[in-house]
Amino acid sequence: MFGAGLTAVLTKHYRGNAPPGVELVTSEAESIPGLRSRLAAYLLSATLGVIVVVFAVQNTAPISLTLFGWALVEVPLASVVLGALAVGALAAGLPLWIARSSLRSRMRDLEHRLFPDRHDGSGHQ
Repeated sequence: MFGAGLTAVLTKHYRGNAPPGVELVTSEAESIPGLRSRLAAYLLSATLGVIVVVFAVQNTAPISLTLFGWALVEVPLASVVLGALAVGALAAGLPLWIARSSLRSRMRDLEHRLFPDRHDGSGHQ
């Protein structure tokens, strides 16, 4: 316990650049940036997926649905709720995806301006 705590303090203090003769040992999880947050996101997604499957299995009762004059009769409740979930995910995700692709494009342009010698024009760095 003391060794792990000392390693953590030294790693933060030296920011991974140990003085000569000192070897800082870090765990594999600490050496991969964002690994813990990605694992937490995967765990949350898996948990939500299980909840959705359980919901769909338990809510198969048929319902009638009317929307803008269209009538759907004998539609499973789970289908309606999961369809609404999918539409909501698309409505939220599409603008985020567009913004992300725009920012990536802008980042590539700035990298080309800052480091013109790294890019040979073939698309490979």
